Amino acid sequence: MTSSDQIRQKVQDRLSSYLKKDTQGLRRAVIRVFLCGEKLSIQQIYDYLKDRFKVTYHMIAGMIGIISSRIGILHVCRDIEIGCCFYQIKKRYISLVSDMLAS
Repeated sequence: MTSSDQIRQKVQDRLSSYLKKDTQGLRRAVIRVFLCGEKLSIQQIYDYLKDRFKVTYHMIAGMIGIISSRIGILHVCRDIEIGCCFYQIKKRYISLVSDMLAS
């Protein structure tokens, strides 16, 4: 198994574990938002989900932090002019994530 395959397997295991704890569907909804391929801020994700789930901005920010740092499927882009970070799913994980969300 190559190191790339090992990394992909670790990501798959971490994402699977993360999604197993999803009792309300919120975690899946947050991850599904990224499959559109756009760069999104925490505020944009919060605005999208606040009508469907009982969430706070800080809940969404925490979830994005976990998905980005621990699971490792998000790319972070910092916009210095706006003073905001934007998140986008890494292209190499799009098929893996979409397959896992489908199952």
